Amino acid sequence: MVLEGNFRPGEHEQALGHACPSADFCQVLCRIDEAERHARLARRQSDPARHAGHRDHVLAMAAPAVRGDEFLQLQGMRLVHDGDDHGNVLMALDDWWNSRTV
Repeated sequence: MVLEGNFRPGEHEQALGHACPSADFCQVLCRIDEAERHARLARRQSDPARHAGHRDHVLAMAAPAVRGDEFLQLQGMRLVHDGDDHGNVLMALDDWWNSRTV
């Protein structure tokens, strides 16, 4: 199962642990520089088709997470994806998946 979302440390671990008690978690933390983060949020906020529930305006005002402290406190593999080159993280995910299913 793949879960994608804006999960926050200290807020979502308990619910995920209860929902997936036997899960072998692999977290992928996607990061970009602050200027690009703001540019992407501004583009999303100006899209009239985007649902207001995404709270882009709140996220644009939020301080970036402290690097190294963004993962949820769940057991399992942790991968960091910086920037636009996602090939390395996809290869690491493949390696992780294949090591589980051999």
